[in-house]
Amino acid sequence: MTAAVTREMVLAAATGLRAGDPATADEAATDRAVRAIIAGSVPVGTDLVDYTAYPTSDDVDVIGVLIDATLTRTDTVQTRSLATVALAPADDDATLDGSVLVRGLPMDAADGGRTLHSSSLSGDVHVTAPVDVSETGVLEVGLTSGSAAEAAAPAPVAPAPTARPRTTAELKAARTAYDAAVKKARTKYAKARKKAGKSKRRRIAAKKAYDTRRARAKATYRAAIADVPVVGINSPPASRSAPATASSVTIISTDVAWPQA
Repeated sequence: MTAAVTREMVLAAATGLRAGDPATADEAATDRAVRAIIAGSVPVGTDLVDYTAYPTSDDVDVIGVLIDATLTRTDTVQTRSLATVALAPADDDATLDGSVLVRGLPMDAADGGRTLHSSSLSGDVHVTAPVDVSETGVLEVGLTSGSAAEAAAPAPVAPAPTARPRTTAELKAARTAYDAAVKKARTKYAKARKKAGKSKRRRIAAKKAYDTRRARAKATYRAAIADVPVVGINSPPASRSAPATASSVTIISTDVAWPQA
């Protein structure tokens, strides 16, 4: 599945995404690199592909990108979001080791989220299997040291008796609203890109506005499907999940407040 993805693609994608004001040719090259990674790791088929990509900073030993790809079926216009991570060593003579963790963090929850993917690193390029993030808020990519054991996903926690699950009708309504919001954001983005023409600044501004709308739609959806607290009952204090591993270091986060280089 990852044979088509090369270290050069990963470096090109990360470098291009970090550029603050890329030239039109550079922007096109970055888009080709990101889409090549998607094609080599995500089963796209005939779906239309849109994406939001997040690079590592430029001062790390492992360079890579987190790609949140939105796939839209051409026959039903249904969408799904799949995330994949591509990593490569910054040093030409180095190889990858340790493990990579992809975690999904709820927007409004006390726990530390859950592990969506964990795999061992080796060689000069590593691409994770795609994971469904349609119902996930903030995403984080972490690396563990070579001696650290891979972290298993935390055991499921039974719903608290002080909250009730959403009804089927509520969940369906939330999904419908989310799909509509994403479709609206995509339409606005397409219009903004057309209006921007060859203006680099306007195209970048349009992409940032689209990313913000998608993030808000995901946050709203996450809140809409969360269990509803029962009023009048004192809830026990929520406990945080233990970190995936003590040596895990976050290298990419989709949280807008996370520091970027």
